[in-house]
Formats: sequence, C-alpha cells, structure tokens
Amino acid sequence: GGEGRSDGVVLIAPRKTTQREESEFPDEDDTASEADREIMLEDHTADVVNAAEAFSKRVLPDADLRDAVVLAARLHDSGKADERFQELLRLGARQGAALAGKPLAKSQRIARTRSAARRLRRLVGLPEKFRHEMLSMQLAEAAAALSGDAILRDLVLHLIASHHGHARPFAPVCLDDDPPDVAVSLDGINLSITATQRKEHPAHRLDSGVSERFWRLTRHFGWWGLAYLEAILRLADWRGSEQAGSPARRPVPVEVSS
Repeated sequence: GGEGRSDGVVLIAPRKTTQREESEFPDEDDTASEADREIMLEDHTADVVNAAEAFSKRVLPDADLRDAVVLAARLHDSGKADERFQELLRLGARQGAALAGKPLAKSQRIARTRSAARRLRRLVGLPEKFRHEMLSMQLAEAAAALSGDAILRDLVLHLIASHHGHARPFAPVCLDDDPPDVAVSLDGINLSITATQRKEHPAHRLDSGVSERFWRLTRHFGWWGLAYLEAILRLADWRGSEQAGSPARRPVPVEVSS
C-alpha cells in the first residue's frame, strides 16, 4: 500500500443471538456414549483396560508402574455403581435391585443442559458435585488387589481419583446426606463401602488422604512424571470410549449387589 498505510485482515465472529446453556456433562464427567447407545460398565472397563495395557507397554518400561496403571483402569469407574448414578444414566428410570447386576457406564441419552441436569439430579437424589471417580477411589481403598508397596498403592488410588482432572490436590466438596451402600465386583475384585463410611469419610475432607497422596506422588515422580502417568489412564479412558462396541473387546465380569 501507500506511505503510512498497512494492509491486514480483521476477523470478526458473528454475534450470537441466543445463549445456549453449557452442557452439564462434558468430557470431564464422561457420561454420554459416543456410540449413541448404552454402554455397560463391564464393556467400557474392558475397553479402557485394553487401551491402558497397550499404552503402558509402549511408554512405561517399569513393569510395576504398568501394573499400577492397568489396575487403576480396571477400577476407575466402579463408583458409577451408585444406584442413584445408574438412575441418572437412565434418565430417572428406576430399575431396582441395582439394575439386576448390570450397571451402565454410559447413557445413550443424557440431560444436555445445566437446568435439565439439575432437575434430573434432584429426581434421582444425586447431590451436586457428586464425582463417580471419588467413589471409585473410596471403593478401591480397601481392595485386596492393591499393592503392598506404599507408592504403588498411592499411585493407583490417585490415578483413579484424578482421571477427570480433580484431586490435584483437592476433591470437589459434595454434601451427601443420604448415600446408599455400594458393592460391586469388577473382574473378580470385590469392592464395597457402606453408607456410614461414605457419610463419615467423604473424599473432600482434608484428612481423606486425597491431597496428601498427590503431594507424596509429586515428590516421588516429579511434577511432569506424575502428570505423565495420569495422562496414560486419561487417554486410555478416552480411547476406550471411542472404541465402544469393538469386537476385540475382552469382557470384564461385573456384578453389583444392592
């Protein structure tokens, strides 16, 4: 152009005439099925375990760390067995008897807006800020399958609690006045927690161990080392969701008792 003139391009976004409500269930809650159908917990768990095994073999030379990541994958969604969460996945439908021992991992349809999700949560009695991964962690804490090695045990529990980005270092505060007992068996691993235990020792309490585990593991693996290990499980969860319905799935037996 001429003297004192500069050419350029200005990008202008179109003005929004309406404001769409933000989804209550983005990736962080991982509730809706990408396959547009219901996905059973046993099937999703198998997909994530397969992905975790494949990723771990490629990027983790240490066998103990590989085993810890895979065990976390086996247990990462056990908290979805909470009967209220199962009703949520079925849009409020009450199935009874813990859904005949066949819990869902993902719903075919789910409430897409915050207002709809709040109404559904109130209907099924699920409190605000409920995080299935925190319940998964609590269920795993007493599992006999956990390693006797303190660091590996901490790692499994932290990977479960953090696989949607929380527990770094705190768990979201969830005031749950009437939680149910939960008992589930995943691939032969029996997990259970009573309503009393859930009420007296919620994950958000400062003495729950969640934040202490994060700092112990950070000191042991380093800032980037721990994030690297977290990323393996999180990516395995994403890959497992993408591959829902794959014929190569290895079944993971799941049983739920009320």
